[in-house]
Amino acid sequence: MRLLKSIDTIAKARKHGGCVKSVTTVLSLFPRQLRGFDINNWRERRLIQLAREYPHEPEEKLLERLWGYREDLDGSTLTSSEFGTKLHAEMEEAVNQRIAGADYHSPYSHFYEPFMRWLDDAGVVPQLVEFSVMDNKRRVAGMIDFVGQRGKKRVLMDFKFRQGDPRRKSYETDLCQLAVEADIIANEWGYDIEDVECYSVIFDCVDAQMLVKKWPIHKVEWGIEAFDKLNESYNFFTGL
Repeated sequence: MRLLKSIDTIAKARKHGGCVKSVTTVLSLFPRQLRGFDINNWRERRLIQLAREYPHEPEEKLLERLWGYREDLDGSTLTSSEFGTKLHAEMEEAVNQRIAGADYHSPYSHFYEPFMRWLDDAGVVPQLVEFSVMDNKRRVAGMIDFVGQRGKKRVLMDFKFRQGDPRRKSYETDLCQLAVEADIIANEWGYDIEDVECYSVIFDCVDAQMLVKKWPIHKVEWGIEAFDKLNESYNFFTGL
């Protein structure tokens, strides 16, 4: 499986042939407005407000302001996306070091150490990070942040770095992403879906609060069904 950066439109994907889309691409169709929160409406209102506050700034700068900035530990300023990517890499390295039997030490330990303690308390043994999955039937591919084991059950986790109380920052798109990737893993590795535990691990980028949220099996099954309906619509309308 290769990421083809040159194929960045549906037309190019049709011309190339044999492409699969990402799980997150399919989830961009998720009808948030039907589930109680329309992020597009919020985005439009916020961009109008920012354009009035900063009338001379280009569109790219306004989009950066839309999601905000973070001060890094060295005092430098990063976009929220850049800071989240940095923390994600720190989490990945901490888990990789644990898999290798070593401890990881960095200035960002206040973000990843609570998670490492949670693993110990929960009896979860990490096995893989950034694990790629692909489903030829669905024609989708995804990336699982964390794969582990607890007893006879597989444990899948997705890391999210957001701003604000983590208890208010878990979304059904998070569930659908994990659910379909769990279904792919279960089918490939010979597990029942009931034997795969799905968790969203949500961090507040401001004060390093953490929430480890387990999705119950009935929600996982709903997430699989919801994803498949969105995927069917995507395939129908794009012809992919």
